[in-house]
Amino acid sequence: MRVEEKITALEKMAVAAAEAKKRQAADEMDGRFKSMVDEAVRDEERKAGETVRAERYKIEREMNKRLVDASGGAKREFITWRDGLTEDLLTDVLQDLRLFTSSPEYEKFLADKIKAAAQTGKYEAVQLTPEDMRYAEAIETASGLKAEQAPDDFIGGFRLISAGRRAVSDHTLAGRFNEQRLNFSLMANADR
Repeated sequence: MRVEEKITALEKMAVAAAEAKKRQAADEMDGRFKSMVDEAVRDEERKAGETVRAERYKIEREMNKRLVDASGGAKREFITWRDGLTEDLLTDVLQDLRLFTSSPEYEKFLADKIKAAAQTGKYEAVQLTPEDMRYAEAIETASGLKAEQAPDDFIGGFRLISAGRRAVSDHTLAGRFNEQRLNFSLMANADR
C-alpha cells in the first residue's frame, strides 16, 4: 500500500471513528448538551489530526530513509560495476601494449622515439627491456647511445641515462600506462 493510501485510510478511519462518537453522543444527549457534544467532536478531530500528522511524519521519515539507503546501494553497485569495467579496459590496454611491442611497427617506433628524445639532452645510454635488446645494435647506430638492458621489465619503450648517470628520462610504456591509469582513476573518483 502506498504512503498516500495509508494516510487516506488512516484519515478515513479517524474521521469515521469521530463521526461514530458524534452520532452516539447525539443519540444519547438531548438538545441541552449539543454544545458539549460538538466540543467533544472537535477535540476528537483535533486528536485524530495530530495522530494523522504524527503517522504521516513517521511514514515519510521511513520512506526517506529507504530512498537514501536504496540510492546509496545503487551508487555503490554502479561504482563497483564501473570499477570492474575500468579494470577490464586497463587490462585490455596493457595487453594491447604488449602486443604492440611484438609487432613489426614497434622497432621503427622505438628507434624514432629514442632518436628524437636523445636530441633533447646530454645522454650517454639508453635502457631497454630484455626483449628489446634484440634492437640494441640498430638503436646504437641510429642514436649514438650505448644500449643496455634495464634491470626491470617496463613492457616497452626506453629510459635515457644522462652523462654521469645522474638523471633518467623515462619514456617507458609502463610509465606512460601507469600515469594514464592514475589520471583515469582520479577522474573516475572525482564523482564519488
